[in-house]
Amino acid sequence: MQKLKIINFNNIKLTLITFSLFFTQLHAKEITLCHEDNDSFPWILANEKGLSHIELRLVEKKLPDLKFKIQAMPWKRCLEELKENKFDGAFAASYKADRLQNGTYPGIPVNAKEGVPDESKRLHISEYALYVKKGSAIIWDGKKITGAKKVGAQSGFSILELLKKQKEEKNIEFLDDSAKNSVALLTKVANGNLDAAAVIVMQAEHAIKSNKELSALEKINPPLEKKPYFLILSHKFVTDNAEQAKKIWDSVAAVRESAEFKNKMKEAFK
Repeated sequence: MQKLKIINFNNIKLTLITFSLFFTQLHAKEITLCHEDNDSFPWILANEKGLSHIELRLVEKKLPDLKFKIQAMPWKRCLEELKENKFDGAFAASYKADRLQNGTYPGIPVNAKEGVPDESKRLHISEYALYVKKGSAIIWDGKKITGAKKVGAQSGFSILELLKKQKEEKNIEFLDDSAKNSVALLTKVANGNLDAAAVIVMQAEHAIKSNKELSALEKINPPLEKKPYFLILSHKFVTDNAEQAKKIWDSVAAVRESAEFKNKMKEAFK
């Protein structure tokens, strides 16, 4: 008598789910993103080890019908190519009204000339501070820089707007925006070529900790600025894929507050 073969429906169900996920990923929509080509601890690091990369890869997991193709390049070029719709998105960008020409922020309509981005959809928050030689008499009182003639910031970074205003008000005499990364910028202060540098705090602290020649530098309080940073999407992408754009930004918010991502942040600062 032939034995009846018992069908394991749980195994069949698991196989179908696995096949479905594989099929979805195989046909996932490719979304091209660009970012700055210099390390920006802890958010942008080589080999996609930065927290912004990790955050966006977790967004991919939440939205299996899309796949991010990420490319590093100079920040100015990244924003320019976003404007030309050569990329679907760019990260991580703080808000500047003139960047609305380049792309769309969450919470601001496509092609708007001004607006307030939805901060709940941010990738992260970072703050800028002035870094000087220890014992310096330079002061930042929250409105005015006193005691510094030559101040620098990284090329293309939004903090230049504040520093240009300080120069216009004659609080500083010279503004250097030639440095391509935070180490090069801070080295100018350590060597005496600049009196102070405006740097994202996490980057500066990591650079000082990692480079002995920068050990004579310190941060001035209060911070110059504290800003949210966003994934901005091209005008064309948002116009053609409004619902998908919303899902991406919603997923960024969800991932940022997730236990998995918070654990990744803890690991980055060990």
